[in-house]
Amino acid sequence: MTVNESRINEMTVNESRINEMTVNESRINEMTVNKSRINEMTVNESRINETTVNESEINEMTVNKSRINEMTVNESRINEMTVNESRINETPVNESRINETTVNESRINEMTVNESRINETPVNESRINETTVNESRINEMTVNESRINEMTKNESEINEMTVNKSRINEMTVNKSRINETTVNESEINEMTVNESRINEMTVNESEINEMTVNKSRINEMTVNKSRINETTVNESEINEMTVNESRINEMTVNESRINETPVNESRINEMTVNKSRINETTVNKSRINEMTVNESRINEMTVNESRINETTVNETKINEMTVNESRINETTVNETKINEMTVNESRINEMTVNESRINEMTVNESRINEMTVNESRINEMTVNKSRINEMTVNESRINETTVNKSEINEMTVNETKINEMTVNKSRINEMTVNESRINETTVNESRKNEMTVNESRIN
Repeated sequence: MTVNESRINEMTVNESRINEMTVNESRINEMTVNKSRINEMTVNESRINETTVNESEINEMTVNKSRINEMTVNESRINEMTVNESRINETPVNESRINETTVNESRINEMTVNESRINETPVNESRINETTVNESRINEMTVNESRINEMTKNESEINEMTVNKSRINEMTVNKSRINETTVNESEINEMTVNESRINEMTVNESEINEMTVNKSRINEMTVNKSRINETTVNESEINEMTVNESRINEMTVNESRINETPVNESRINEMTVNKSRINETTVNKSRINEMTVNESRINEMTVNESRINETTVNETKINEMTVNESRINETTVNETKINEMTVNESRINEMTVNESRINEMTVNESRINEMTVNESRINEMTVNKSRINEMTVNESRINETTVNKSEINEMTVNETKINEMTVNKSRINEMTVNESRINETTVNESRKNEMTVNESRIN
C-alpha cells in the first residue's frame, strides 16, 4: 500500500502536469501559427539579401545622376513624391507592429520563468548553446549596422566635399569673369577719354541722353532689388513645391532670354557643364538645414557682387561727370573747333552705338548671373527631392528590418516553447503509464476488499 500511496501522490502530481499540458497544447497551436511566421521570415531574409543588391544599385545610381538633368524626369519624381506620401501614411501600421513587440517582450519575460524548467532537461542544453551563438550573431549584426551607418555618414561627407569643390570652382569662374569686367571697364574708360577728345559739344548732348537712359536703368535696378528681396523671402519657403514650380517657370523664361544673346553661348555651354557637376552632388537630410544657411550666404554674395558692379558703374559715371564739367569750361575756348567736329560726328555716332551694346551686355551678364543662381537652386532642390524619396524608402526598409528582428526574437522564444512542449509530451506519455498503474492499484484494492469480505464470512 505504501507503494500505491506513493503512486497515488505521483498521480496527483501528474494530474497537475496534465492540466499544465492542456495549457501547453494551446501553446502548441500557437506554435503552428509561428511556423507560418518562420516561413515568412525566410522570405524576409531573401528581402534582406535584396537590400545588398539594392546597395549596389544605389552605387550605380550615383553614376546615373548626371542623366537626371532633364526637367521631364524631375516632374515624374514630383509625381512619385505623392506616391511616397501615401507610403509614409502607412507608418501607423508599422507602429502597431512595434506595439506587438512590447507584447512579445512580456512573453519573453514569461520565458525567463520557463528557462528554469528547461534547465531540468540536459537535452536542451545544446539548444541553449545554439541560442547563445545566435545572440552573438545578432550582436554582430548590430555592429555591422553601426558600420553601415558610419559608411553612410562618410559618404555624406564626401558628397559635401564634392559640393564644396564645385562651388569653389564656380567661385573661381566668377572671379575670372569679374576680372574680365574690370578689364572691360578700363577699356571703356579709355574709350570715354578718346570720345572726349573727338567730341566736345555734341558729346554733352549724348551724355544728357545717356543720363536719361541711366535713369531708366536705375529704375530697373530698383526693380531688381525688389526681386532680390523676394528671393530672400522665398528662401524660407524653399521646401514648398509651389515656389519651386514658379522658379521652374521663371527658368524657362530666362532660358529664352539666354538664347537671345548669341555672344554668351560659350558661357551658357560652360554653365551646362556646371549643371551636370551640380547634379552629381548628393545631400543628406541632416545637411539640408546647413545647405539653406549656405544658400543664404551665396545669395548675400550675389547681392554683394551686384552692389560692387553698381558701384563701379557709379564711379564711371562720376568720372564722366568730372570730365563733362571740364568740357563745359572748355566749350568757350573750343568754339573754333566746331567745324572739325562735323567730320568726327560719324565716328561719335558709331561710338554711341557701341556704348549702348556694351551697356546691354552688362545688363545681360547680370541676368545670366541671376540665372546661374536660380539654376543651382533648382538643381539642388531636385537632388534633395530624389534624396528625400530615397531616404523614405530606406526608412521603410529599416523599419521592416526592425520588425523582422522582433519576429526573429519571437521565433527564438517560440523555439524554447517547442522544446518545452517536447518535454511535456514525454511527461504525458509517462502519465499514461502511471494511469495504467493506478488502474491496476484500483483492481488490487477491489480484490483486497473482496478478500476481507470473504475472511469475515469465514469467521
